[in-house]
Amino acid sequence: MKRLLILLMISQLQLVHAQAIYKKEDSFSGNTHYYTLEKSVELEGGSFFSMRYVTISLHTYRNPPTLEKPFYIQLTANTPSWIFVSRGESLLLKINGEEPIKIADTGTLPLRQVLGASSVLEVVRYPITIPTLLQISEAKTVDFRVLGERQVLTGKFTPEFLKEAKYFLGQSSSLIEAPKKLAASPAPFRAPRRLGVSFLPITKELRALIKNSEIQGLIIVAIEPGSVAESAGLAIGDIIQAVNKTPTLSTIDLQEAIAKSDTNATLEIYKDGKSMQIDVNFKN
Repeated sequence: MKRLLILLMISQLQLVHAQAIYKKEDSFSGNTHYYTLEKSVELEGGSFFSMRYVTISLHTYRNPPTLEKPFYIQLTANTPSWIFVSRGESLLLKINGEEPIKIADTGTLPLRQVLGASSVLEVVRYPITIPTLLQISEAKTVDFRVLGERQVLTGKFTPEFLKEAKYFLGQSSSLIEAPKKLAASPAPFRAPRRLGVSFLPITKELRALIKNSEIQGLIIVAIEPGSVAESAGLAIGDIIQAVNKTPTLSTIDLQEAIAKSDTNATLEIYKDGKSMQIDVNFKN
């Protein structure tokens, strides 16, 4: 009976990509939940002797509850005593040693469980914006601190999780559906297939991240292997500002400019703090 239940649970999960992303269909709402498997964090003080085990995973939905924060980080803590993470800005992330950013949640009150005489479980979900996930995915190091009423957890995200975050963000444009809402929001779009990139419109938050208040264009968040973009030397983080001298301030601008191109096009790119031109060949 137990084996049958396990097989039934597995049958409900479908692997989207062998690297990281799984999905689960909700027959009642018709929505699809996409997520990564839980990854352990490098906890300060270690886990073995302190008996504190913490994992994190990334989540989104085909039709997310809000397009402002379409993703969430789920943190699961198995500890000897309660953390009691409260509602509010309880997660601090120090990305590449910079000033910590604060992320709010709704608290762990609905997701607390006693597992045994010396073990309790708390689950907390932190909604995040696309720019925040972009920062995490591009980071070399991410230190975190979770603030609770009874204890504080401090540690680091592992390099494996950071790689998974980059892949998850890159795939989001093919996972999230809401085209009418996306057209007026800073959610990810997939550029014409001939170019082979996924990108985001520049927002105030991204301008602050880039430290350029005047920058305009579309920032690349993923590149398809073997694509025209990869052959041309484009990279994640590059900003497409124009195609054949036509400014690309929106998805439609880029699509129309590329559609008007012949087999070649000249892209104006903001790369590593400098403006430059890159020629792409759509025959390749």
